Amino acid sequence: MKNNTLIATHLLKPEAINRHQLTLSLITEGARVGVFNQAHVEKMQIQLVTILNTAILEYTHQESNSVKTETAHNIFQSILYCCDYFLLSLSLEDAATVLLTLDFNDLYLRGLQRIKDDVDQAKIIEAKVQSTMLDIPLIAYNDSINESIPDFWQNYDEYYDAHNTPALIDYPLLKDDMSWAGILYIKNYLEKLLLENEFALCFSQQEVIQLLENYGEKYCMDYREMLINITEQILKNVLCSALLKKNISLSISEAECTTLEKQLKGLTENECRTQLEYAMQNIFVELQIANSELQQYLKSFIDTFSPQLVNAIRTNSLAGLIVIDHDHSYIDCAHYYRPGENLSDEQLRLVIDELQHCQDGQAKFAVIKSEIHSLEDLIEVLGSYCIFDEEYNVIFSQMEEHDLAVLVADLRDDYELVDDKFVFNVDRWHRTENELYWQKQLISYLLNANPSTYENVLQLSREFKKSRIVK
Repeated sequence: MKNNTLIATHLLKPEAINRHQLTLSLITEGARVGVFNQAHVEKMQIQLVTILNTAILEYTHQESNSVKTETAHNIFQSILYCCDYFLLSLSLEDAATVLLTLDFNDLYLRGLQRIKDDVDQAKIIEAKVQSTMLDIPLIAYNDSINESIPDFWQNYDEYYDAHNTPALIDYPLLKDDMSWAGILYIKNYLEKLLLENEFALCFSQQEVIQLLENYGEKYCMDYREMLINITEQILKNVLCSALLKKNISLSISEAECTTLEKQLKGLTENECRTQLEYAMQNIFVELQIANSELQQYLKSFIDTFSPQLVNAIRTNSLAGLIVIDHDHSYIDCAHYYRPGENLSDEQLRLVIDELQHCQDGQAKFAVIKSEIHSLEDLIEVLGSYCIFDEEYNVIFSQMEEHDLAVLVADLRDDYELVDDKFVFNVDRWHRTENELYWQKQLISYLLNANPSTYENVLQLSREFKKSRIVK
């Protein structure tokens, strides 16, 4: 029997196994290839039901063996998660052998103990994350570490709800697999966050803050409120810095951006990837990064960044992919459209409400002209579901050329002009569907406008962009 089982386990098809539901899918696949016969499957089903009944009694403090269907389902999923947790550490063949030879209650208890051990281990990692925290006022970063992770420990229940993640963690990682849950997700999250902290601490905190401020200005937003990954922004710029064969720096000037575009022009994706790998190795040497786990983690970013970089070079939009260090002595784009302060959230909401009650584009333009005095507020209004279809054309037709040019100059953080045509750059995902809609409406209006108007607006936008009136 043992030899037959050994032979059968090699027939297991990995593609037929769902590692997020390892126990059940392994039973199904094992039965298909003959690892388990019908008697084995029935025995395992009975054992699982027995574990569930025992757990329900414990859940009700021995008062009842009956609970709501959704409660029973949740407890059953928790039991399976514990079983999966133990099996995930084994090869498929060994996991199938365990299912065949080990009582399910023993499997469940081993998984539960491993979860408890990993909870303790994750708390040790959490302490290291806190001790290496960056002194950067990024709200999602600080809240995730200071509030969300502690919330998880307070609410996590390995006995009856092991498979869920009872915390809202907003800060995105450089490489995050959100398909997992429970302590498996949290432990992986903390391990990666610790690596990211270690990397970010290779740079002065002020340099990192300046990089993030420049990134926020690119979108006329306060970076502190954005859901961005710090390591990603650092890596993009230092990789380009290394490609320029200069000392590793977070600062990339416009001239350096142009130089790099010329340097990489015409490279294939394989050639570009080779250069990035070489650049990454130089970063490790210059920053004295000896941690092999950190090295491997950062190298994995090349899989994402290489095709982005190739596309940016091909479309002349590298400035949209990385963060350019601009001269900050010029006026902020958020206050150029008209002199005046931004409206408060309540004031802006009232303006949007008023626009929703206007009957046509002409009336809406009158409200905008009267109430909106900053570019930031104008952009907010244009993307707030209060202007529709032809109304955009009416509004744009009433605006002065220099006002349209300021919009176009801001628009060029999402599009690049290639032969006087608008081409999406790689950072389009930072805009909502409605923001993309009004941008397309503006482009359509300009393309159908008088040729002299189109040329004047484009020329003005270039001057605004060049002089940094709009960053």
